[in-house]
Amino acid sequence: MSVSSAGAAIRFDYRPRMRLITSTRMLVADLCDELLGDAATSRVAMAAHELMENVAKYSSGGEGSVEVALSQRNGQNYVQVSTKNRASAHQREQLQHLIGELRRAADPIAYYDAVIAKSVLSKGSGLGLARIRAEGNMEVDLSIEGDQVTISAQGSVARRSR
Repeated sequence: MSVSSAGAAIRFDYRPRMRLITSTRMLVADLCDELLGDAATSRVAMAAHELMENVAKYSSGGEGSVEVALSQRNGQNYVQVSTKNRASAHQREQLQHLIGELRRAADPIAYYDAVIAKSVLSKGSGLGLARIRAEGNMEVDLSIEGDQVTISAQGSVARRSR
């Protein structure tokens, strides 16, 4: 993790495997705990976990990466968690649909509840992305360049008072 007075960042490149997600989440939480309060650390760790699960589900092989960056913008502390991976055309289309629905939802909690109900019947429901927006109070964005997919979750966070 690189740390400066303005912020901190950590990045991992990895092969998408479900068993690495929990240990990476714990490492992200431990590192964030030095800078953030407990509630913010939990939000960031949850977002990293959900986005890494997304890489495991929506990757077309190869490597993925996860990056957590803390910065200041307009006097506020801000966090961005992002993942990158290659995805098939079908996977990219699914992600565009899921994130489009998520961003159009006026009430993140009501949308999350609806996705929970739908997820019982459907694989690839977008539950993790809805959770990031509802529980993490973060905006979720998608960018696609060729077969490379980047999903980012960002929002303001409280820093630990020293």
